[in-house]
Amino acid sequence: MKLLLPIFLFLTILTSCQDIPINTPYPNLEFDQVIAYKMKGMEGKVIENGKLSNNVDKQNQILDSLQVKKLLSIMNKKSTYGGVPASCFEPHLGFVFYDTAKNIVAHSTICLACNSMSTTPKIEEFAFSKKGANRILELENELFRK
Repeated sequence: MKLLLPIFLFLTILTSCQDIPINTPYPNLEFDQVIAYKMKGMEGKVIENGKLSNNVDKQNQILDSLQVKKLLSIMNKKSTYGGVPASCFEPHLGFVFYDTAKNIVAHSTICLACNSMSTTPKIEEFAFSKKGANRILELENELFRK
């Protein structure tokens, strides 16, 4: 019985910290535009050698200000992360952040099959929680529904 109180307190603290921001907000750089790119599901990142990868499909979508806000909210909440990644990385979605001169300032490549993300600049978290994966999937569906 004495053990139940510490466990309850631990779970309460853990649950209350789920939607706090991550330590360093992503991308933590100034940007002007974000474009989502569908990818072919082959190993690699959305940006390779400073340019769009050959794994990028022809489909892309410019995010409006609400969609950018939603993406950053997802990427910058602790509750988005905490899952266990698989060993594959065959992404089907990428986000590229551009400055006003159309230079790439940041990018993230997402593989929901393996439950992880790779970003530049790097962020400390990369494996999605179930909640985080669902949020990314909802945003992807919003962007690419046709």
